Amino acid sequence: MKVKSFEYGTFEDRKQNAEVMTRGVFDSIDIKNLMISKEGGYTKDYENNEIVSIYDKALAFKKQNRDSLIFAGENFAKGVSSYWAARSIGVLGIKAVIAKSFDEVYKEDLISFGVLPLEFVEDDIKTLKLKGDESITISDNLIKVNSIVKAEIHKNGIKIEIDLKTRLDTKKELELYKNRGILNSFFEKKGL
Repeated sequence: MKVKSFEYGTFEDRKQNAEVMTRGVFDSIDIKNLMISKEGGYTKDYENNEIVSIYDKALAFKKQNRDSLIFAGENFAKGVSSYWAARSIGVLGIKAVIAKSFDEVYKEDLISFGVLPLEFVEDDIKTLKLKGDESITISDNLIKVNSIVKAEIHKNGIKIEIDLKTRLDTKKELELYKNRGILNSFFEKKGL
């Protein structure tokens, strides 16, 4: 017997299963991906010109050793179950989240899983008119507590430079990020 997703409740109802939680982090009709008109956890695969799940695309990028990131608006992740959402983003290989602002607890959870929270200084996703087929380079060699880093966005042969503020607000958060999260920090301190 095959059970359809709407028949078993939500992914969040199964918090004990890490794979289910990771698969479900982008499975919400509340997600508004500006790259496509379809609501929910979908994105555009520009290589195949198809609409695919964000989960599947993130796994494909991870398998290809391609870094990925998320562009977001204001109060990113406000009101979500932050621990699992941040953990799942880290597991999917997403290296950074660039947003106008963050829910504070969620920002700390991202850092705990080795994901870099960055805030727009002047621009945002609307003023940049990003489509999703751009490539982005972030100069991470200058990452310090509350530092400004340069990002280059390459689209259609044009290079746009923007400033981003690292939301590493303390030395502890900087250390956690540089060690790729809390688990790696623990092992480093123990010499493992």
